[in-house]
Amino acid sequence: MQLNPTITPRRWQVMALAAWARELRGIARVVTGGGKTVFAYLCLSKFFAEYPSGQAIVVVPTIALLDQWFLDTCDATDLAESDIACFWGGNRPAHPRKINILVLNTARQIARTLADSGPTILVIDECHRVGARVNSGALAGQHEATLGLSATPERESDDGFESRIVPALGPIVYRYDYPIAREDGVIVDFDLVNVAIDVDYSDVARIELAAISRPGTTSASRNSRPVDLAGAGLSQNEAYARSVARAIRVPWAAKLALVHRAERVIIFHERVSALERIREILARFSQNAVVYHSQLSESHRRDNLRIFRRGIVNILVTCRALDEGANVPEANVAIVALSTSSTRQRIQRLGRVLRPAPGKNRATVYTLYAGRRERARLADEAAGLRGVASVEWRSGVFK
Repeated sequence: MQLNPTITPRRWQVMALAAWARELRGIARVVTGGGKTVFAYLCLSKFFAEYPSGQAIVVVPTIALLDQWFLDTCDATDLAESDIACFWGGNRPAHPRKINILVLNTARQIARTLADSGPTILVIDECHRVGARVNSGALAGQHEATLGLSATPERESDDGFESRIVPALGPIVYRYDYPIAREDGVIVDFDLVNVAIDVDYSDVARIELAAISRPGTTSASRNSRPVDLAGAGLSQNEAYARSVARAIRVPWAAKLALVHRAERVIIFHERVSALERIREILARFSQNAVVYHSQLSESHRRDNLRIFRRGIVNILVTCRALDEGANVPEANVAIVALSTSSTRQRIQRLGRVLRPAPGKNRATVYTLYAGRRERARLADEAAGLRGVASVEWRSGVFK
């Protein structure tokens, strides 16, 4: 197996290969967008040079990443489609091939069987996932070589990295982080703009709260009279204030997107219902946008992603479905309307807009926040990125 001659390995990939090749095992901790997949191909080439009859078992967390690995392998190497087998759900090829790509849910059931088919290399993309007990079955079997790939291989919620991932794949053998990637031109310069969401209760009555706070609201009720919060005296209720602050993220995200309507924008929110409301608000201002989430059909998701990448529509509204693996380098503005407290999720979402693309030399990431806890997390992030990114703090009332 050889790389396409048009692909020149980056300096870090060559150095990481040398570190991994000492034992043919280990984990590469590489910033999102840094080129983990090409590095994996270099490791595969090294393995096949030593084991010409060997097979690769590549485990990915989602079908979207399976599709991406399949297409990238065909484009970036000299292997043919007939050299690749894909395992997911009910799709189980009768025989393994040179490269076997498995979705994690399937891998944890059949990984041991594939490992017994001959000399193998196990590659786990987004390897932090296999640290969970339920997913650790994907690590089963004996392999001549192992490779883990992740921007954040360590786990925040348990000891699965130390107790499961490292024993099976090996230790971290190479680290490639934001400062070095920026120096190498692997990621573009970027600005972080953290926006405090405040609510002026004398003005809340002018906001269509019914349209932005109640899941399942009908079209008719969305056009109903706005709620008079100030008159109801509810501004002193902490729980209600939190609800309003959460709801206000929807129009704020749309407002920021409209400021950048001539650019390529990705909006992140945790709730599918909010994605649809953001899209509706943008449509009221004659701005087309597409949504991407797990409740859409496969063809619908792919079509929406395709027209965004081609620039037919320049705003994409999504949630966790695009956290891992989606390659949308054309996007240069991200708006994080609502997120979890996960550092991993944060890094993955930053990575969606930091990849270089023709004509793109800078990216901007807006993060909407409310309260001291969220601000503290963002302040810690800003401290860690000092000298790497420009950080700006804003506050304002939705008008």
